Amino acid sequence: MHFFINVELVYNQIYNQPYPNPDLIIRTAGELRLSGFMMWQSKYAELYFIDKYFPAIAIEDLEEAIVSFQKRVRTFSK
Repeated sequence: MHFFINVELVYNQIYNQPYPNPDLIIRTAGELRLSGFMMWQSKYAELYFIDKYFPAIAIEDLEEAIVSFQKRVRTFSK
């Protein structure tokens, strides 16, 4: 018996199903890496980095991240 791993098999096992992949990932604490966070789902996500730790983030910080996201031209690796 052969067992083949393909994209569909992997994608169906990811823990964020049935939710869509993120469009924006906000990385806190001044870190400039994702540390393997949502590796499969984040391939087309836009990244936003902020120096504050998560508990200290205010609504203004989220608004700034969204405005930054809205200004970007998304090409989806084209």
